[in-house]
Amino acid sequence: RPANSTPTESAGGIYLEGAGTNLGLANSIIHGNTAPWGAGIGVSDGAFLSAVDCDITNNVGLDMLGNGSAGGGIGVINLASVELTNCTIDNNTADNMGGGLWLSDAEASLTNCVVSLNTASTTSGGGIYADIGSVLLITGGSINANSVSAGTGGGLYIHDSFLDIVDGLITSNQSTAEGGG
Repeated sequence: RPANSTPTESAGGIYLEGAGTNLGLANSIIHGNTAPWGAGIGVSDGAFLSAVDCDITNNVGLDMLGNGSAGGGIGVINLASVELTNCTIDNNTADNMGGGLWLSDAEASLTNCVVSLNTASTTSGGGIYADIGSVLLITGGSINANSVSAGTGGGLYIHDSFLDIVDGLITSNQSTAEGGG
């Protein structure tokens, strides 16, 4: 149960790096971590994460070095991928983008997951932010009550990426500009 860690340059609670790195999590809680990106979990450079029945909650992506922050709950970058099943990404924050989940040139599959009450302070994607050719597949679950206080896409922000949603519920998200949902 990774909790309450605070690195200053990379991911917080758990950090996976490299194409040969794989982690399976089940029935785990990632809570109360702080980092510039991927405060709860950071996955990069071809690494792979599979999580089932996990809670990623109350993590903070905090701009510690003046470079911004992203992925308060989970950050996935540089050809890395995650598969989340029956997980909750809840009440995480990021100073910039992707309060709950941030994807940059990466892949994520969410099955029956709840992404709720996450916040991005500036930029975009209170719940989920995906850019630079990312692939996001959502089956079931919900994206609700997320917000961005000075940007677009309260629930989802997708830029130059692929998004597929089947049987998902997107509701009650807020943005100060375009795309509350």
